[in-house]
Amino acid sequence: MIRAAAISLALLAADLNGDQIVDGADLSRLLTAWTTGDLGADLNSDGTTDGRDLSTMLISYGRAWGRADTGDGGLWITEPGERATWGQSPFADHWRLTATRADGRTQSIDEAIQ
Repeated sequence: MIRAAAISLALLAADLNGDQIVDGADLSRLLTAWTTGDLGADLNSDGTTDGRDLSTMLISYGRAWGRADTGDGGLWITEPGERATWGQSPFADHWRLTATRADGRTQSIDEAIQ
């Protein structure tokens, strides 16, 4: 994970359920929208949910982000190639985000439940 100045609009758009990670829940929602004609997953705002939206989703798949607990309002984001998963933290009222790199190394961050 790295510190970031901003989060790309494509990454934000691909997080259809707003949980700060682009994962299977978002992909499921996009595929459902594709078959029903729902524009809720029209990531590029071209008036249809189609393969271009799926492409945007897949580029962002597995990426996650959040606000750093350092008090300076900084952001963190997973690096390209890292895959992120949310899980239970050992700390009360927190969730743990674990980012796994292609070489198997992991890095975790605990986020307070909002």
